[in-house]
Amino acid sequence: MRKPKGTTAQGFENKNGQIVLRRTSKMGTDHNQYVYILRRKHCNKEYGTNGSDIWERKCPNSKCPSTVIIHGGSLAKRITIRSQEDLSQYRSSMEASCTKTLDHLKKLIESTDGLTCLAEMKFGKIGFDPLDAERALNLIEQINQTFTYLATFEAVEYLLQAHPDAGPFNLNLGTTAGFDIESEKKGGIVAEVFAAVTPSNNEKLQKDIKKVSGARADFKYVFFMCPGYNVGRQERYPKFPDVLVYSLGLEKR
Repeated sequence: MRKPKGTTAQGFENKNGQIVLRRTSKMGTDHNQYVYILRRKHCNKEYGTNGSDIWERKCPNSKCPSTVIIHGGSLAKRITIRSQEDLSQYRSSMEASCTKTLDHLKKLIESTDGLTCLAEMKFGKIGFDPLDAERALNLIEQINQTFTYLATFEAVEYLLQAHPDAGPFNLNLGTTAGFDIESEKKGGIVAEVFAAVTPSNNEKLQKDIKKVSGARADFKYVFFMCPGYNVGRQERYPKFPDVLVYSLGLEKR
């Protein structure tokens, strides 16, 4: 379906009640697209989106404690987790996006040759935002985001149980500034989270340990999701004894 003309004009309102306020100078996540600021008609909250997505954007669930923001020229998400129920809601969104992508992949595999299929996987938008099954996304991006989000949610689940009085927890997903997880209680908990083939990929573990070690917090964590590592605390690093390193494991899900 082609995008109707004029959807980026100031004041344009799409069929879902999303109103264009202005174009920013920041580049979006879609090819050659700028980030536009939209306002949700029914709740007056503002957020950023690609110009190419304006015509079909929908207002997120008003009960969902999430905010789409602009940081460093990219779209990002900041959400707040207060309970296991919040986590269940986001996991359900991820499962819905995964299911929708799988359906698209089945149809693609059945209707195209191998090279065309792989090209669509690499360059096309046959996937969906892990937290918004209505927003098309590159498959590789969906895979990367899905497991980063999954690891972050599992890390928060651990923190809710280990530190029940420290919440709620703010999650800075994507390119959002700050630590990946921050407790709202000042000086409480900070954590970095990643999912990778091995913890040593691009020295990610070492970099995250160094990053959280400089935080002013009572508890400093680095969580990772990698195959071959059992769930549980890992050995402390002598140079950073105040940082707790925890493996989330990677069982069949």
